[in-house]
Amino acid sequence: ERVVLLGDADAPKTRRASACGSGRAKWDWLRAELCITRRAPRGPAPPALLTSAQVAAFLREVYPDVDAASRERFVVLGLDGRNVPAGVSTLHVGSMNATPVDVASVMRLVLFLPATRFMVAHNHPAGDPTPSQQDRTVTRALQLAADTLKLDFLDHLVLGVEGYVSFAARGWMHGNTPVGFGGLARMVL
Repeated sequence: ERVVLLGDADAPKTRRASACGSGRAKWDWLRAELCITRRAPRGPAPPALLTSAQVAAFLREVYPDVDAASRERFVVLGLDGRNVPAGVSTLHVGSMNATPVDVASVMRLVLFLPATRFMVAHNHPAGDPTPSQQDRTVTRALQLAADTLKLDFLDHLVLGVEGYVSFAARGWMHGNTPVGFGGLARMVL
């Protein structure tokens, strides 16, 4: 899959291995983990995403086939401090009713993106966006890892043909969720 870096059109098109460490091993990891990195087309920066509805619409624009997909797709969305998308990537494509999520891989990807905040999302091919117990377990694990790394984990969206479910809007996220993502904590400026 690919990582799409968004924002500053004059920024370098790829990340150098030295940005994430040094040596051939880091470069090999970046190539293997991220496969292809490309810059989004030039144009205005994407608008800030301040609500779960805006995030769901943005993801459906980036991944127009998400509702018709026959397999679950787990996506990581990196945001800057103003909630402007900095990058988005499909981390994993699973089966019809599951996709394994490696918390360490999510955190590596967030640290690779020029982002201070992140969200995750995945689709339910059956169409019903009701989160499973596994979805809740993964979200708790991501929250613990994000807290350890001092990253803002804003929301986990489950997309389905029947709509979407936002963990933040349901009050299932803790701590540092800005207004618009469940109405908790601090306002995004």
